[in-house]
Amino acid sequence: FDPRRVSNALAQACSDKMEPRIRARIDVEDFEGALVVVAHIPELPPYMKPCYVKARPLYDGAFIRVGDGDRHLSRYEVDRLLEERRQPHHDEAVVERATLADFDTKLKEAFIERVRSTSSRMVKELPSDDILRIKGAADYDEEGVLRPTLAGIMALGSYPQQFFPRAKVSFLVVPGLSKADLSPEGERFIDSRFIEGPIPYLIDETLYHVRRNMRISSRIEGAFRTDTEEYPEVAVREALANALMHRDYSPEGLGSQVQVNMYDDRIEIMNPGGLYGPVTVGTLGMLGEAAARNQVLAGILEATPYSPGSDQGEVSSARFQPEYVVENKGTGFYQIRTALDQAGMEPPAAYDHISTFQLLIYKKQPQAADAEEG
Repeated sequence: FDPRRVSNALAQACSDKMEPRIRARIDVEDFEGALVVVAHIPELPPYMKPCYVKARPLYDGAFIRVGDGDRHLSRYEVDRLLEERRQPHHDEAVVERATLADFDTKLKEAFIERVRSTSSRMVKELPSDDILRIKGAADYDEEGVLRPTLAGIMALGSYPQQFFPRAKVSFLVVPGLSKADLSPEGERFIDSRFIEGPIPYLIDETLYHVRRNMRISSRIEGAFRTDTEEYPEVAVREALANALMHRDYSPEGLGSQVQVNMYDDRIEIMNPGGLYGPVTVGTLGMLGEAAARNQVLAGILEATPYSPGSDQGEVSSARFQPEYVVENKGTGFYQIRTALDQAGMEPPAAYDHISTFQLLIYKKQPQAADAEEG
């Protein structure tokens, strides 16, 4: 064993056989009386990924380590990494089969009213169709016809799933700690449904079903009883809004839905597409660390009314509160963490994969003195 020869060969492979070139730190160290070559490989910044073997085409030469082996990155995973090099524009795409009549009238009018109330005089005086266009909710197609964009139809459409059948929420309640568990009656799922509609409806109706499947712990203190939900609603709401706003809306990503899974000990929220831009799991919620994969959609949602508390996800203009789907200020994860902290619960667990982002909110264990109501 010639450690110098091995380390030189490894350094040459990192530099000459990889694209982009890898500047590894390679050391020869003594371990229990034997010399070993140790290589420290720095992670590439997002805009330089994926690294691949130059002797192979990009889609055949990029690998990921799984356990003790390597597997090829899928085409979808490579495409998502390549998007880190530029701003994606999938949410700006015109929906060719849609017309302005496919907007939900109440949502559209409330959105336009909000834009006018918060914009300069120049924007206030524009016709409604022009406001939809400059905000990215609509754009002209190749024939010069003004049509909804993907962002517009997802935020303000009456039924977006007419055009994007999988752009919905899959809601599942599992009787155990994994999807392999069964209830005492042999059932795999306690509750299972697909939730459809524009993003305000998706959030509202999903929260309704989360509430239905939560237990309420009650504490008696003197003459008073305090009821506490298993999960702070604001934390679940923000996590779901983030998933719907930041999910991958590329043609490939639209084949998957956002998932909300309730287990005995946690809620799991998953969306297609991992974290975007400079944000990492370690910097989530930190001041100044924010990036929007779907910039146009994020801008629309900050002016899209959200109607909390409707029993079946019904959004009514009479119930619109001075509250909107997102703040779009990079505070969503901070609000989740704060709500859990105030409830005495542990911070959320976040897992970032190339093709999926996963957020876990673990249930607060009830104290022995608590009584439970269904």
